[in-house]
Amino acid sequence: MQVSHETIYSYIYTHPKGGLKKIIIHSLRQSKSKRGPRGSKNSNYHTMQPEQSQLFIIDQRISMAGRLLAIRRVI
Repeated sequence: MQVSHETIYSYIYTHPKGGLKKIIIHSLRQSKSKRGPRGSKNSNYHTMQPEQSQLFIIDQRISMAGRLLAIRRVI
């Protein structure tokens, strides 16, 4: 479940001061994000292959261009 930071802080600060507030503030994560760095863009940039749907679109464009040329020759 995901809860926005605004919801959490509004919940904390609307309650009266006391033990609940201390527990919630202590349990909130105060450290750096747990995710690691992403790989560089160039690491697998050249090894990526186009998906099948992209190839289909390219084939459609080529065939459409051929048909347009044929129509222009007839006219």
